[in-house]
Amino acid sequence: MPSVFTRARTWAIVGAVAFALRFFFVLYHPPLPLQGDALGYNEYAVHLMETGRYADDSGDRGSRMPGYPIFLAAVYSLAGRTLRAVQIAQCVAGALTCVFIALIADSFLPAPWPLIAGLTAACYFDLIAPSRYILSENLYQLFIAGAFAGLYRLSWKPLRRSAAFGAGIAAAYFMRPEALVPGMAALALAPLIKELKFGWSKSLAAAAITALLIAPWIARNRIIFQRWIPSSTAGGVNLYSGLALPLLSRGLISEPFYAPPPKTGELAAGAAYTAQFKILWRRVGAGRRIKAYAFNFLALFYPFLPGYDATFMLLLPFWLAAILISFKRPPLIPLSCAVISSIAVYTVFGGPVSRYRQEYAPIAVCLAVLGIYELWRRKPELLKRAGPVWAAINAAIWILPASAHRLMILLRNAAFR
Repeated sequence: MPSVFTRARTWAIVGAVAFALRFFFVLYHPPLPLQGDALGYNEYAVHLMETGRYADDSGDRGSRMPGYPIFLAAVYSLAGRTLRAVQIAQCVAGALTCVFIALIADSFLPAPWPLIAGLTAACYFDLIAPSRYILSENLYQLFIAGAFAGLYRLSWKPLRRSAAFGAGIAAAYFMRPEALVPGMAALALAPLIKELKFGWSKSLAAAAITALLIAPWIARNRIIFQRWIPSSTAGGVNLYSGLALPLLSRGLISEPFYAPPPKTGELAAGAAYTAQFKILWRRVGAGRRIKAYAFNFLALFYPFLPGYDATFMLLLPFWLAAILISFKRPPLIPLSCAVISSIAVYTVFGGPVSRYRQEYAPIAVCLAVLGIYELWRRKPELLKRAGPVWAAINAAIWILPASAHRLMILLRNAAFR
């Protein structure tokens, strides 16, 4: 059993390496202009600072979850309205995410595997890139990883684990409301796994803590909008986008993406998008619906963004293997279901956006390292033979990506005509 000093040294190494890689990545790439989602978050943060009112420039008061705008407002208040300060703060958050990943691995694996897990996370592009962007993924990753690190900290008392998991899921919810899906899936499964020592009373306690912490936002929405809105007012557009965008991108429908009339209120706009979704759902038929959602699903595994993401592809077979291994190693089941349920959410909502896989990247990295460990323990010869071959293939594609990219586009176009 590693000593406290050994563990502390592991966390320090992981944190330092992860911060350095993110810091130099941010310095190497200039800040992006504020547009799209980033502009929306910034507007909420600026209004919050200047007027104390949570709203954007158009007057919407609930189209964004409040966690990330509050974070932006806090950084702006401390360091001035500079995006570089936000990026550096996100480098710190990204480094802590990697430490949490090492903590999760420490609950399953002997030394030096927690260090390997943390350093793998430090180098994983889907955990590095969010440090640069003015988007909520960076902090969502932090809180999701922190929540599961608390759940799997078997040396803690169960009530402390309940509090850590419930608070982590609530914090992630304030960044992105879909955090409730993997969070509640884990709480439903954890009591069924005796090795986790997390009974139904502790699971209910964690759910109650989550509910208590998110209740003020829901109550605020009730007061402002005179209706119960459990997340944001953007649910309608996300639902419509999940079906319309893949259909449009593959030429399976001809009409343009729907937009409500100018100056439509956010509640009316949400209702209009939901109505358009229902119309589109009925009109396109089952075949095109299946193609649309399959396209969203496969976009989560698309490796060109536009460059080849070799880190994602290197780990992909191992976290998929870990999901299968979880049937024989039950403590992995909550992690596996967190990934599976997140993929299901992003298949239906939002459209074909590859960066959505960043949301569950911390859990996927944990599973990948667990998968490598299990293969090393059970079938070392297979890993020794296949591992270098897989690494060489990815290195070749990364160095000369054009041909592989063209091939994937041809296969995609043939499948989704």
